[in-house]
Amino acid sequence: MKLFPFQLQRSLVHISVVIASFWIVFSLLFSPAIFFGYLLPRGDALAQSFPAVYSPVTLWSPLLFAGYPVGADPQGMLWYPFARLASLSPVFWNIFAVSAYVLASCFSYGFVYSVTGSKSSAAVSGIVFGMSGFMMAHLGHTNMVHSGAWLPLILWSFHKNFTIGTATWSGIGAIAVGCSALAGHPQTLLYSLMLASAYAIVLLIRLPDLRWRGLFLTGVSITAGIGLASIVYVPLVELARESVRSELTFLEFTEISLSPAQLRRLVFPLEKDSRGLTEFTGYVGLLPLALAWIGARSRLSLSWFWIGVALLSVALTLGPMTPLASWTFAIPGYNLFRVPTRNFLEFTMAMSVLSGFGIAALTRMGRDQRTQTVRKGATITTVLFGVALAYRLYSSGDLEADVVWAAFILTAGVASLIYQASQPSVLATALVCLVVLIDLGYLGRYLSLRNIAERDEIRQPAALNKYTELLQRNFGLVAPIRGIRQPAEAAPPNRSRFWGIPSVSGYNPLALARYSELLDMRLDGALAPSLLRTENRTLDILSLRYLLVPRDVFSGQTSFSSHGFRWRRDEIRIALGSGCGRKNPESAVVPLPDVKANRLGLVTHLACSTSLTTGTVFARLNLLGSDGTSPCLRVFDGPASVTHRKITKATGFLSDT
Repeated sequence: MKLFPFQLQRSLVHISVVIASFWIVFSLLFSPAIFFGYLLPRGDALAQSFPAVYSPVTLWSPLLFAGYPVGADPQGMLWYPFARLASLSPVFWNIFAVSAYVLASCFSYGFVYSVTGSKSSAAVSGIVFGMSGFMMAHLGHTNMVHSGAWLPLILWSFHKNFTIGTATWSGIGAIAVGCSALAGHPQTLLYSLMLASAYAIVLLIRLPDLRWRGLFLTGVSITAGIGLASIVYVPLVELARESVRSELTFLEFTEISLSPAQLRRLVFPLEKDSRGLTEFTGYVGLLPLALAWIGARSRLSLSWFWIGVALLSVALTLGPMTPLASWTFAIPGYNLFRVPTRNFLEFTMAMSVLSGFGIAALTRMGRDQRTQTVRKGATITTVLFGVALAYRLYSSGDLEADVVWAAFILTAGVASLIYQASQPSVLATALVCLVVLIDLGYLGRYLSLRNIAERDEIRQPAALNKYTELLQRNFGLVAPIRGIRQPAEAAPPNRSRFWGIPSVSGYNPLALARYSELLDMRLDGALAPSLLRTENRTLDILSLRYLLVPRDVFSGQTSFSSHGFRWRRDEIRIALGSGCGRKNPESAVVPLPDVKANRLGLVTHLACSTSLTTGTVFARLNLLGSDGTSPCLRVFDGPASVTHRKITKATGFLSDT
């Protein structure tokens, strides 16, 4: 006697194979962290997400910002089911990080399979979305990746609402919306719901048979999903009003956007750029560009819709370069989120769907039509590659290893497509998938290796044990002067919360605005030197017991020589000009030693200033000499240098005054 009907057995086997396949792929991709004892990843994940998941479950924590409503902050993933499972032991952290990519690929596979009925097209779509440059580049943003992973399932459920109209799929959609919300990145949730809602509207128009039932079930999915997440999003509304991100100016709203010239990074994702990779990577592979073109020309379900999504999302990443920025800035709620390049999420989803459509279209064509279509797709992709390469050589003149690799991948991709056109078979489709895997896997491995951390980084240093005991007895706080840039033995936030050490500082974009102003605290939790002045009693009011300063301040190695100057390692830490949700003064006065000097060196660090082009004057320095003269020196955006994976823009100048 059979336990399950034959059809159900086949479905269960199919699902199991898909899940197992993607687990194997991503386990191999992230193998340095998984199998060699590292943590995946560092960045915001290590500074914020890991401490949030493994700290005691509570709605209010006295361990951050001298008291913080963690229950109102979705970034803590307090109610996210996968985070709760991972919280059972830090051993599960890497599995938790990798699970987002497995979910993303599996859901994308399922969505495209439900539309095309083709396993090969679904496999390509799953690879493209889960291993895309956007998902891999944001490896350090655990909340964002987990929230975005549910987008394909939301689309899948909405599609089913309008095609078969069952309550089961409406419930699945509610779970998907709820999990995306509880994963803790409201911006990604908003973008996902806007895309899914647009898709539902198109289905409402194009599929009249179950039009009103589909609309009702989709409305239930969204309402119930948001209802599941209301336990954190209702108090979030109040917290957001009081936070440093309560409102954004248009300049802040459009910070970190692409220039038209940077669109060539869709072809050369590893091109050296002072702006880094995390927020500027939307790469989906070279072969998927050809497949997407083929899919766009097909008559498969709503291919024109996905073309529009791809083009619109790229336009949104350009920020103030198009009128879309000013139009979207007028949308309430939408205008609370910065970094337009995060619209690469929608672009990635659209390209993964179109790539799957491309494979499905090829399998349905005759030999001659297939050959002609592949030839055109390969030609267009090669031309795009040539244009991007020509512009790169014209603008920067560099021809590095990534260009050679891209040329190799393009050649392999075109060859696999030609083979697919001439001899369509399982082997030919497997070769196409293999090329896409190698292409995106190479980028993914590169990005993952940049983001692995030693496990010692989350272990409490023995030197902090005494502070834990003393502070518990005295109800005092510590103050990490450099915020999250402190070494581990100096209790950087938010790891200090994980170790049970109460701190006046914290790292969170939803930090209370009045509290941050009181401490003159940056978003990274660093405190202003002005707090140490004798007349400043702020830290006394907060019951500070210990001011934790990195060891190198007392080691005697507080200065170094470079460019003919003797520099102090400590920053003066004067922040001028508003940005990143922080309002800073427009000017400051710095007293200088009473010494005779004939040269002056200045190093500036530009943050949230991607709108500035090289050569732009962004500050003026007035020097008051002993003779009463006051020459004005211009500070301009100079050459960029990358040190310790952090982007800095430095300007040095000499003066005879």
